[in-house]
Amino acid sequence: MKIAILLVTFAVSAFAQEPAKKTAAAKEPAKKSAAKSGKATAKKTEPPPPSGLPSDAVKIGDYDWRWVDPKGKAWIYRRGPVGYSRWEETQADIDARKAKPE
Repeated sequence: MKIAILLVTFAVSAFAQEPAKKTAAAKEPAKKSAAKSGKATAKKTEPPPPSGLPSDAVKIGDYDWRWVDPKGKAWIYRRGPVGYSRWEETQADIDARKAKPE
């Protein structure tokens, strides 16, 4: 019985891996044909801010973004392990950003 279970497990794992190899091989010719036709995009655009942030937020650090609302109040967003936190920008935040070497 153990041999039968091993054979079935082996057969399932062998067949499960085969399509992944085929799809990777199928993508290669598509990339080559796009490069030959000259339709590959050469320009890279800056990605939009992650979801959960205003669309016009400006990245000011690795995990920090700055956004100014329509009333003129500046907000700092910081990405944490469970999402984004937001607080009003203070003079201490501005001074810390200026003191930090870029």
